[in-house]
Amino acid sequence: MYEFLKRILDIFGSMLGLIVLLPLFLMVCFAIKLDSQGPIFADTPMRVGRNGRLFKMYKFRSMVANAHELLRNDPKFQQLYEKYKKGSYKLFDDPRITNVGKFIRRYSVDELPQFINVLRGDMSLVGPRAYYPDELEDQQIKYPSSR
Repeated sequence: MYEFLKRILDIFGSMLGLIVLLPLFLMVCFAIKLDSQGPIFADTPMRVGRNGRLFKMYKFRSMVANAHELLRNDPKFQQLYEKYKKGSYKLFDDPRITNVGKFIRRYSVDELPQFINVLRGDMSLVGPRAYYPDELEDQQIKYPSSR
């Protein structure tokens, strides 16, 4: 019964969020297209969801196109990647962030499209962080489960 009620709450909450925030979504989409070349949504790698299921997480693009691949594969970002891994997967003063990206990140607007993931059942309004597969492995090594 708990799972059923939680899912109903997720559907209702995500639909309400999407409807109420639609004007903001449209403004952000327009601003991203004016600010830099590339898609409106970030090209994020798959994330690990419930029971290890992989899914595509929706986020507004706040960085240059292909930023994730650049960080992991471009030699000029090698030091930044090491800092990323040591800093619990957070970077400050990241040179890949666009002008609009600075604003939408400051106010966490880049995360709002995740209401789509909640509506689809990929995520829940309340739940654990959805890690990249390699990040989850690192976290499980660093913090082994007591199960």
